[in-house]
Amino acid sequence: MDVALANSVLSLEQFANQLFLSVGMQPDKAATVARLIDATQPVRMPGDQAARGIEHARAQGITSDDATWAELERWAQTLSVALPEKFISPVI
Repeated sequence: MDVALANSVLSLEQFANQLFLSVGMQPDKAATVARLIDATQPVRMPGDQAARGIEHARAQGITSDDATWAELERWAQTLSVALPEKFISPVI
């Protein structure tokens, strides 16, 4: 790395240019040569997987062991709030 670069703060654009050039790629060509690693797996954005998990939990519920459920029941009683009916689904 150039000594002048080591002693200065790079802008995001400068950093990206240095990164691409370090691997022999022209920064303005990077987007045109990028390919999906696996075409069956879409590109994910931060939070996508969490959003799918939340959606699934709202639709299907969540599982808990007996000890956790007992603790939830104890706190619900202490706080005078209702719990949803416990549902046991068969393992598929």
